[in-house]
Amino acid sequence: MYVLHDDENNIVKFPYSLRQLRRDNRNVAFPASPSVSKLAEFNVAKVIVEGEIAHDPATEYLAQAEQPFYNDGTWYLAQEKHAYPLETQRRKLLERVNTNRDAAFWANIPHGDSAIQFRGPGDQSNLTNLYQHAKNGNDVQVILEDNSIETIAAADFTALMETALAGKSAIRLAARQIKNNLAAAGTKEDLQAVDLGDFA
Repeated sequence: MYVLHDDENNIVKFPYSLRQLRRDNRNVAFPASPSVSKLAEFNVAKVIVEGEIAHDPATEYLAQAEQPFYNDGTWYLAQEKHAYPLETQRRKLLERVNTNRDAAFWANIPHGDSAIQFRGPGDQSNLTNLYQHAKNGNDVQVILEDNSIETIAAADFTALMETALAGKSAIRLAARQIKNNLAAAGTKEDLQAVDLGDFA
């Protein structure tokens, strides 16, 4: 990407290309890749596109500036932050909450120095059945995160599951409240003021 400028480094044309340079100077034989000094003879310079800048992808997106700027002998094309429309911001924030809620909800259940695998609806159904089995006074076998199998006494597993299920219920309720707050926000300012808590 190139820029055509005048002697005072004011932009004459951008974007500009080597094809345009050759077309504008048909009597000049340019090499396939003209050097910086050769381009400078015709007031043409390569433009450096700046890297990504810090932004919140839920509420902002990046776009290249329309025009480059000159600084200390080099031309740069900046990245600019732009705010998404309100409903797009809301949708992206809801997606973030859902993703982080699921990550917390499906986290393995701590057990001693390891954890019981709990990775999705299949595991949930299986653990629910084991929970009922333990409540009936039966010891249960579980798969730990290292894929080993361990037998846990009925009373211990029942207590473990009651704690885990209460925690998962709290996660669900907290996420639901945040989603309600996001849905109620009427402006971008209201939306950005919503505290996402552990789901940020």
